[in-house]
Amino acid sequence: MLAYLPASGVGGALTSDLINPTLSASGTFGGNVAGLKLNVDFSDYGLTLGTSGLRFGDLTLCNFPSQPALEGLSVRQYLGVVSTLLGGGTGPYPIADLNPLTSSLNSSFTAGFVTAFARDHLVNGACP
Repeated sequence: MLAYLPASGVGGALTSDLINPTLSASGTFGGNVAGLKLNVDFSDYGLTLGTSGLRFGDLTLCNFPSQPALEGLSVRQYLGVVSTLLGGGTGPYPIADLNPLTSSLNSSFTAGFVTAFARDHLVNGACP
């Protein structure tokens, strides 16, 4: 991961199996999905909980009027959606639409601060 991240290039699905890549056909999307998986896993293991005790993967995505299929998904469920797309499967929206959101999720809590994106789109529990 250290050699792979941050990934660059146009986001897309993986086109082959790779071992220890420094780049891939998935471009930034592959890097963003890998980063999201790490963020969810680190939180699950208690490495990034901070003082709230909330697990990142359990937060709910809310306020996505232009992408209603995402409304009410947990970050963990969203990770499943983008992982399927990364593997060449289908999802509710194309990679080009979800890559920026995946990047924003990765940046939601930067250096201990809650970003505007997180305040606007991540909720503990059901969407209001």
